[in-house]
Amino acid sequence: MSLLLVDLGNSRVKWMWSADGGATTARAASRRDHPLSELWERCWEGLPAPRGVVVASVAGEAIDASLSRWCMARWGLAPRFLSSTVTAHGVSNAYRDPAKLGVDRWAALVAAHTAWPGRTLCIADCGTAVTFDALAGNGQHLGGLILPGLTLMQRALSNATAGIESEDSPSPERGWLGRDTESGIGLGAIRAITATLEQSATELGNETKTEVTCLLTGGDAPHLLPHLGNRWQHQPTLVLEGARILAEEETKPAAFERS
Repeated sequence: MSLLLVDLGNSRVKWMWSADGGATTARAASRRDHPLSELWERCWEGLPAPRGVVVASVAGEAIDASLSRWCMARWGLAPRFLSSTVTAHGVSNAYRDPAKLGVDRWAALVAAHTAWPGRTLCIADCGTAVTFDALAGNGQHLGGLILPGLTLMQRALSNATAGIESEDSPSPERGWLGRDTESGIGLGAIRAITATLEQSATELGNETKTEVTCLLTGGDAPHLLPHLGNRWQHQPTLVLEGARILAEEETKPAAFERS
């Protein structure tokens, strides 16, 4: 029997199945393309009932409740919604209130430390928002940064400036200078984000006096990766892998009921 692992974000839902034989290829769907009443059905219609559903969600209580109702109606089980804790799998949370660290970031930190033990790491998750987290080789989370994602940056400029319209095109053209307003906005947003990520990774290396392994995940990662240095590597399933690792802490069926 398998677990359905779900990364429920502000813009997309991502998932993969984890079983004794390994994990399936991750899939994703936009939350904006379908109403919630149809979204879950379109994602998982016809699939067999899993042993449990494990969710890393930052989508809010209403979305979480909708997913819970669907899982109960379809499979007769309540999802287990993960939360950020003080420590897990060798990682120590830097937040003053550990529960307030986004659970997607927490899952990514756990997955990264598990895969690269002893390495100084930075993890950038690039979606609706862009988050940057720094992790010491001993598993100590050092803190992070949060800034608007590509679409939010472009929309903010479009909404606040007369005569400028954004097409929400995150990667309008190659190169670093735009030749029209739309590409100028798109490339400006890309450079704002990538410059922040590069500088932050450099500062982390200088502060820790170590080589930094840089991991990139999230829906906009493919748009940003060509504009980043070679030290950055794309890890698209990092949050889902972290959810799988965190789910292993509990083995009883009751573990997948939301507290």
